[in-house]
Amino acid sequence: MGRIRSSRAAAEQVFTVPAEVDQVLSEWGRWAAVRMGRSARVNAAFRQGGWPAGGGRPVAAVAVDVDAAWRVERVICDPMFSPRYRAMLTAHYVHQQREVDTCQLLRLAHASYAAELRHAALVFWDKYLRVCGAEGVDTAPAGCR
Repeated sequence: MGRIRSSRAAAEQVFTVPAEVDQVLSEWGRWAAVRMGRSARVNAAFRQGGWPAGGGRPVAAVAVDVDAAWRVERVICDPMFSPRYRAMLTAHYVHQQREVDTCQLLRLAHASYAAELRHAALVFWDKYLRVCGAEGVDTAPAGCR
């Protein structure tokens, strides 16, 4: 019987968050980062030509769908949503913490980080689609995506 060989690249492909889910969560992360006090260290994708003259807050270079961001916030802040998944998604998308720090915070094995993140994102996506369907929002890019 031969040895089973594993490939980190193959594992990362298996445990990646689907693109549409990642896009929605990334937009929410950019929107929520400023709300959660990260204005001193704003995401680079959120800047437009650096800081404005005379100080102040940078202007968003990438438009964020605020309605979609509020829907994401409503799903993630729902008391029925797992606190562990909430902490993981917030650490990854809003605070952009390193994987090692998130694993220490959640007492999670570093090897299972990608699988846990994917599972948290898919649980979120299932609840998000239910919220969008209940509100009568179309699942087209302007709606839930």
